[in-house]
Order: sequence, then structure tokens, then C-alpha cells
Amino acid sequence: MTTQMVTLDLPEPIYLRLRERAAQMRRTIEEEARETLVSAVSEQDALPDDLEAAIAPMTLLSDAELWQAGRVQLPDDVVAQIEALHFKRQNQGLTDDEAATAAALVRQYERAMLIRAQAAALLKQRGHDMALAQMTYLNDAALWQAARTTMVEAQRERMEELNAKQQREGLIKTEEEEVQSLLTLYRGTILVRAQAAVLLKQRGYDVSDPLQFAPRV
Repeated sequence: MTTQMVTLDLPEPIYLRLRERAAQMRRTIEEEARETLVSAVSEQDALPDDLEAAIAPMTLLSDAELWQAGRVQLPDDVVAQIEALHFKRQNQGLTDDEAATAAALVRQYERAMLIRAQAAALLKQRGHDMALAQMTYLNDAALWQAARTTMVEAQRERMEELNAKQQREGLIKTEEEEVQSLLTLYRGTILVRAQAAVLLKQRGYDVSDPLQFAPRV
């Protein structure tokens, strides 16, 4: 079966519950999360009507709209309410009304995560690099580090050496493959730096000098 990799941000109560269940089942958190999703959305069972209705039209969205859908998050007050109800459930239990509210909020969370996962899957099908998309969730310091990413000096020198040889006398097959590998690495490095610069600029930083780490005032 073909698999897809999806990165999700989990509210702390959900993460803690997964960790507890993983420990009980002697699994990693990743394995427990995968088993939970497979059980919740099996290939044999159709999605509930409301969830199916939420993702069915997404195949018609443009790439820009899918990128926006892939960044959807619950409002901070909703996340805070989920956490508060989770802690109360652990400490003293919930009333029937609170349990119903918690169930509705979890349903809302599941809908948001399903939309994000579907958007990521569709974008990947359309040839987009989802690794770059995950950079959205990096903090500012990590983005500045990514903006300064460079090839290892030995790799850069080897690429220059092979390019010079190619112009002088040509390359043998193994050298051509090595050049392609190095070029792929080089292009990937440039894309990471460019994406980091775009995100930093959106966050209000002056990216004209990547050695500075100061927000624009």
C-alpha cells in the first residue's frame, strides 16, 4: 500500500493522550497516531457526511487555495477550551454538558486536521514540495538558520571541478550522475533559502541582510 507522510500540529491534550496510549501499547507515538487515524478513517468505511462534505470539493480548489487550506488552524480560544476541558476531565470529571461540548470541539479539531491533510495530499499529487510547506511552522530563529543554509564546501568544490571537466573533455556516466545529484542538492538549498526569506519577510523582518536578526520597526 502506498503511504503519504503528513505533519500535524496537535493540541497538547491530544498529544498527551496519544503518548499515554502509546506507552500502554508499547508503541512509538508515531505508530499510535497512525493506528488511531487508520481506525478512525478506515479504507472500508466512508467518512461521516459532514467530513466528506468538507473535503469533497477540495479537488476543485486552486493551488493557492489549497495552500491556504493547508494552514487552517483552530482559533486560540477553541484550543484553550479543549485543553481546559481535558485537564478538568483528568482531575475531576466533566458534567454531561461539558462532555458534549468537549466532543463537539474534538469533532471540530478532527475536521480541521482532515482538511489540512487533504490539502497536503492534493498539493503533493500536483507536484509541490511539501517539505517547503512545513517551514511555515518553524520559529524565527530556525528560519534565519535556514536562510543561511549553504552547501558543504567539499560538495561545492566538487561540483565546480566536475563542471570544469565537463567543459574541457566531458564526463563519464558516473560523473554525470554525480553532477546531477549535486545540482539537485544545490537547487534544494536555494529553494530552502528563498522560502525562509519569504516567510521571514512576511513576519516583518528585513531580509536584505541575512546576517541581521532584527524585526523591522
